[in-house]
Amino acid sequence: MSTPARAAADAYISRVNERDLDGLADLFAPDALLLAAGGQRLEGKDAIRAFYESTVLPSAPSVRGVHFVQQEASCVMELEATTSAAPGLVARLVDVLTVGGDGRIVRLAIYMQLAG
Repeated sequence: MSTPARAAADAYISRVNERDLDGLADLFAPDALLLAAGGQRLEGKDAIRAFYESTVLPSAPSVRGVHFVQQEASCVMELEATTSAAPGLVARLVDVLTVGGDGRIVRLAIYMQLAG
């Protein structure tokens, strides 16, 4: 059974893989919080959109969900990401996503380790 958090997680992965910046930004609540790998703290949908536009999507990532642990309002995702810009390099990520009552992401914490 899919929960609202798992539905948001699946949509998140799809939007990143499609490089759909507008669709990705629409997944986030207006006052969402993103805790990015490297200690960045981004508050608000506009700041989060700018982060994906300038930092994530230009590298044309390909993200694959490896394992999910879901509850109603939260989902922990183990992900693997690759990019054609760095062949052979695999980013292993654990993302912790929380959604609000409307199913939009209110908090996303990203933990990353590079391997390869």
